Order: sequence, then structure tokens, then C-alpha cells
Amino acid sequence: MNKIIRIALANKFPGIEIEALMEVINQTPNAIIAIETLMDVYEAPDIPWTSLIPQSNKLCTFVSFDKYAEKVTYTYDSYSHKTLYFFTQIAADACLEYDEAIGREYYSRGNWDVKKEFKIPNIATNSCELKLWLKK
Repeated sequence: MNKIIRIALANKFPGIEIEALMEVINQTPNAIIAIETLMDVYEAPDIPWTSLIPQSNKLCTFVSFDKYAEKVTYTYDSYSHKTLYFFTQIAADACLEYDEAIGREYYSRGNWDVKKEFKIPNIATNSCELKLWLKK
């Protein structure tokens, strides 16, 4: 097989030292994909824009695909929780979103007795194997 690859590469890239090219190919995480790319026969998989990743059970959005590692990078909605303490219930009710200027992040003795929890949305990024992304 190695001999066939060398001959194909020599025909595709005349004048280039094939041993050096083979050394680079063999250093990639996926030599087959590297050879297919060099020979212009690589076909990218059809990757859907969204997927439900079983491990997280969250709807995820495609960001990028690393063809050599066969990994999909994706984003998903995530939440963190923060607590603020207030002087009065009226102040706590008036604070509709997390704002340390209005409340205090940590409880301290005194009049900061009213506690309010906030769910703070953010976007998390992660990656998984292509076959996990494609699993339905």
C-alpha cells in the first residue's frame, strides 16, 4: 500500500521529494485523510448544523470540524448560578438581573439578610468525535 501511495504522490507532485512528503503525512493525526487531501479526493462528511449530544442531552450548534482528528467543535447554552444578598425584599424584587452594584455577592452580618438566586446564561464550547455528533 505504501508503494502505491508513493507512486501516486510522485505522479501528482513531480520534482518534490516523496520521502519528505511521506514524513509529513505520517506526522498528521490521520494519514489517510492527509493523503486523500493531497490527492484531491477527500470528501468532507455531511455535518448537520445542530445535534443532540447524548452525553449532555443538550441541543448543540456546530462551529467547526477538524478533519484530521475527526472532531467537531460545538457550542451550547449553559447556565451558572449566582447569589446576591440585599437589605430588603423590595430591593431584591427590583433587581431583575445579576448586578453586584445593587446587592452583595457574599453574605455579611448585618442587614444583608434577603437572598436572591440568579440563573446566568452563557454559551459554552466543547468538542466531540464526529461519530458522536452524527449519532441520532
